[in-house]
Amino acid sequence: MTPIPSEFDYLIIEQFDPLVSLPGGVETVIRGILKYAPADKRIGVVGVDSRTSPNRAMLGQWKEVQIGGNTIWFLPVCRISRGTSKRLIPHSLRLAIGTIRHRRSIRPSIEIHTHREGLAAFARLAWPSDYHRYFIHTQDGGSISQSSDSLWRKAARAQRLIQQLAVRKADRVHVFNPAYTDVLRNWNKTARFSPTWWDPDTTPQRKSEVEPYSVLWAGRLEVPKDPQLAVATFKWLRATYPNEPWTLTMVGSGSLMDELETMISSQGLANIVRLLGSREVAALGFIRSLHKTMLMTSSPGYEGFPMVLVEGLAAGLPAVVTDGSDTGCLIRTGLNGYVCPACPSMLGEALRDALKLLPEEAVASVAALSAPVVIDKLFNDD
Repeated sequence: MTPIPSEFDYLIIEQFDPLVSLPGGVETVIRGILKYAPADKRIGVVGVDSRTSPNRAMLGQWKEVQIGGNTIWFLPVCRISRGTSKRLIPHSLRLAIGTIRHRRSIRPSIEIHTHREGLAAFARLAWPSDYHRYFIHTQDGGSISQSSDSLWRKAARAQRLIQQLAVRKADRVHVFNPAYTDVLRNWNKTARFSPTWWDPDTTPQRKSEVEPYSVLWAGRLEVPKDPQLAVATFKWLRATYPNEPWTLTMVGSGSLMDELETMISSQGLANIVRLLGSREVAALGFIRSLHKTMLMTSSPGYEGFPMVLVEGLAAGLPAVVTDGSDTGCLIRTGLNGYVCPACPSMLGEALRDALKLLPEEAVASVAALSAPVVIDKLFNDD
């Protein structure tokens, strides 16, 4: 085993488990950074154990983990359960408490990286003299909007105060939303926009022979993603175009799973809508490659720079998305997809129109957003 470094170049403090590879905005970004960071960087992660018995990690003990070709050191400081947004104690608070409890085990670092406002503020208070990078994944007010499932929605004023503190005190701010970057520069002149990316290793191209009416939806089964709208769209398609063999595959888990299962069963859609639950990143990439088109139904005011859309386009799937979902303006109407109101009939007609779109146009639209290229720029714009 490689000796634990006496000092880290990057210390990431986040509710992240490098031993569990599940898709998700913040988690996929962190995994990409760990995988494509320069090989000479010594990286530590103070995170969470999200696995179930008997595979649980020992809290407070460093563990060597390989991600890509890089060696990462992982210190789990608390346990959390995945797949639900319902919790009495916020995961970030549990992580902060665990970090304090195991602080003696945490090695010094040149930079501390955080990805949530509460943890960014906490880290600055706990390590006031260190260099802090703060990564912001939402748009302005995204975590406190009416459609958000974040606990901050019930404490909007506190969220804004903590966000402002975290941004002002950071030494460098990276923002995965172009519009919010302009706002945050008023608080911290170092704020820089970055797009998200697609990983060449886990984003295989769409198969040449796929069912033309096959559609993929991927995301958390939570209110901000509006999975019910996706199901309603396919109910409309079946009723309006009964001779067209439309199918919808939904990948993800969350608190709306039971409601969706009931909705699909009661409306007689079990033969055209499949709920697969969560899948690891590589498995999602393979499933994606078996579909013709992707559907994204996020509520407006929530997404930062949706990685699921970048990945879908990179795989060659034209996309039909709701208004407000395409915050990076990636969709070129009639070339790589369509943007529609959150209306089942309009989304359904757009899916039919997308049948004629070419996968090459989708791939070309995000060719510049491969992970090695974007992550290299992320750390070389100083």
